[in-house]
Amino acid sequence: MALTADLLGSLKMNKFADAFPDRFIQTGIAEANMMGIAAGLATGGKTPFTGTFANFSTGRVYDQIRQSIAYSHKNVKICASHAGLTLGEDGATHQILEDIGLMKCCRV
Repeated sequence: MALTADLLGSLKMNKFADAFPDRFIQTGIAEANMMGIAAGLATGGKTPFTGTFANFSTGRVYDQIRQSIAYSHKNVKICASHAGLTLGEDGATHQILEDIGLMKCCRV
């Protein structure tokens, strides 16, 4: 299963979504919900891959990752792009430097 938070084109997930529409979920700009859905899919035996920018796949959803994924050892693959300062044109709200630190602290 593949999930994205309204970044289908930016993450180049178009080919997957076209080839496997029954295994693709567009959650819209709702990263926390995307992580909750991914945790639920993992509970049901699926292997979900989530995709969004690094800032939104770690910082914004830290609580969901910690509580719903890491604590119960769910098999969720968190895929992030545009880490660090690489998304400079979108400004500080889309940049993150603490993403690796957050995920290292999330190990249970």
